[in-house]
Amino acid sequence: MDIHGSLASSPNFWYHAAQTVLSGNVMTYQTVYSDDDFPQMGWHDAAVYSMTFPRPHFFTISFDIDYIFKWHKTEVGTHYRGWDVAPCTLTFQNVSGLKVAVDWSLRGGINQGDTAISNVRRQNSRLSPNGEFVCWGYEIELDVGLISFEATGFEQIVRVPPKFSESQHLGRADASEAIEIEGK
Repeated sequence: MDIHGSLASSPNFWYHAAQTVLSGNVMTYQTVYSDDDFPQMGWHDAAVYSMTFPRPHFFTISFDIDYIFKWHKTEVGTHYRGWDVAPCTLTFQNVSGLKVAVDWSLRGGINQGDTAISNVRRQNSRLSPNGEFVCWGYEIELDVGLISFEATGFEQIVRVPPKFSESQHLGRADASEAIEIEGK
């Protein structure tokens, strides 16, 4: 299955997308997020598993991430007992000026390749040269560097319903496994 998955066409997926019962609470969420949702979203601690680069005539970049929908605090409220997490595809459209600066040596060689988003910033909106689109400057701050670019927008697709996890990251095997199970 490709990074976007084919679950959106599954009736079972759409049923669960409207309401999912997690940890005894009913959680509602969307299956697709876009520019209008940006102010309400936060990508802090979202695990990044892969990034696709722009190709000729296809000016998008995509990230395979574990997005955290909800943080569950302990009874005391100072620590977290778990998170509602789902594998998602975060794609930016009409990308230009892509700069990638990633350095795992910042961690002293520990957990090389294990990367998470610290913050996503969107700033400096302006019209495209042809006046047909609004362009934004994006910065994706990672725990090991920074990715910056300009884009006309983004779309985040939730590939399977969020599930409660004692870890912020589902892990590559868990995310793939969830896709295969849901797709049957």
